[in-house]
Amino acid sequence: MIFAHPASIVQCANPNIAIKRRIVLVVEAVADVREFLGNALEMMGHSALLFEDCNQALERIRQMSPDAVLMDWHSCGIRIDYFIAEVHKSNTHAAIIVMTASGIPDNAHDLGLTHFLSKPFSIGALQGLLHTCMSPPNLA
Repeated sequence: MIFAHPASIVQCANPNIAIKRRIVLVVEAVADVREFLGNALEMMGHSALLFEDCNQALERIRQMSPDAVLMDWHSCGIRIDYFIAEVHKSNTHAAIIVMTASGIPDNAHDLGLTHFLSKPFSIGALQGLLHTCMSPPNLA
């Protein structure tokens, strides 16, 4: 399932300036959580692409370059190292944020993962982490 805002450009207060929406790909097995995160990301001004597992997300990743990937560690469904490599082939600067309820996995740092959200987390924590790990939007 893909949930994306139809407009990829958002007008800001000055009508002569448009801000490019950031694309955040979400991988989460639990449908209600996935849709909640998609809605929250849209309210933050991002475009959200929602997937149940990493296999579903791979085809889309190869077609476009997400600015960030928000993924549940246990929802991947394939080898995580392979998935991360495919994300970085699409966009070497894409931030990968791992959500987990079971603590930071032992091999996470070996995979180059540095951004984590412990479940449950607040939308404010998500927003702050996205702000920290994504560069400012490009101005049109």
